[in-house]
Amino acid sequence: MTGLLELAELSARSGVPAAQLRRYAEAVLVPPDRRDGDRFGYPLAEVDTVRALAGAEDLGLDADALGPLAAGRRDGDCPGTRRLLANAVTARLDQVQADLAARNRQAVEAGPGTAAWATELSASASLSEDAARLQAVSAALTTVAHDGPCGQDCGCFTALASSRRGSKRGPKRRMDADLWPAPPHATTAKNTFRS
Repeated sequence: MTGLLELAELSARSGVPAAQLRRYAEAVLVPPDRRDGDRFGYPLAEVDTVRALAGAEDLGLDADALGPLAAGRRDGDCPGTRRLLANAVTARLDQVQADLAARNRQAVEAGPGTAAWATELSASASLSEDAARLQAVSAALTTVAHDGPCGQDCGCFTALASSRRGSKRGPKRRMDADLWPAPPHATTAKNTFRS
């Protein structure tokens, strides 16, 4: 497949796992230019597209936002894609902030030092990180103006690519015990909480 990247090479260049790329191909988000049996061929330009899709997915944007994002990249409609992306990021941020408020209310209702309190605070910490990432992407989208076609230098793709976590929603992140000291009535030997 001359001039085209195979799936493994697209994965290596983009940093997006091959299994995730297969899902994108099956959902026609990243259609191959050519298919020879089980081998797919992708243009080099798709490296940026899959990075952006992975960044959007990692932010929790739904499938309704991913399709137009990929299409906007290919169509060269950067201002339209940026608007769509900004709206999707704002909607996701609103959802995360509502979930964070609900978790914090549940932690208060559970009472300090209980297992439920610790669980809710752990979830709140994760949601706070998600909210911060969404806010950073939102700010980048509103401050970067780009009238040309989407590409490596366009703000929407740069913001998404830089927002990715080290690994896609892998194991739950643990709270740092130094940042979240145990309450006075919790056991301190293993920093576990009584329920």
